[in-house]
Amino acid sequence: MNKRNFAFGRMNFILLAVGMLVVIIGFILMGGDASTDEAYNPDIFSARRTKVAPIVCLIGFLSMVYAVVYKAKNETFTEEEPEEEEPVAAEQQPADAPATSLNASKEALNAPKSDLNAPKPAADAPKTLTPEEEMAERTRKVEERLEALRKLSAQARAAREAREAKAKEANEQA
Repeated sequence: MNKRNFAFGRMNFILLAVGMLVVIIGFILMGGDASTDEAYNPDIFSARRTKVAPIVCLIGFLSMVYAVVYKAKNETFTEEEPEEEEPVAAEQQPADAPATSLNASKEALNAPKSDLNAPKPAADAPKTLTPEEEMAERTRKVEERLEALRKLSAQARAAREAREAKAKEANEQA
């Protein structure tokens, strides 16, 4: 089984077990005889029960929180060599048919495991732009947005003028 399938490493589980053990010890320290209606037991207010045991429990709970957030510095996840599996037969598609996301998903599922970690082709890789090219690209996008806003504004203005003309015409007829 891959280590990538586990949220915690071995050390996390060990620390969780130690924290749980400390909490259990704290609860055991709190235990003892209780007072009854017939006899008063002053041991219920002892320092062990009221101070030491709660502090031990708190330390246990804090160590469990630390165990959850702990990440080993030298912990590296190496993928084991996957067993070769037979690819699932994909539906045949004509060569001239466009690739759909469903077909692309099926192809990704049928791809060998080693291809999944391969670097992406250069066409999918992001282009590195110089600062001047990046500024020109941003300027072009802003100008496109401004042009779209101008068109919307012109459409809104034309619609408003048409409503006003209809209202004026209705007032003149009345």
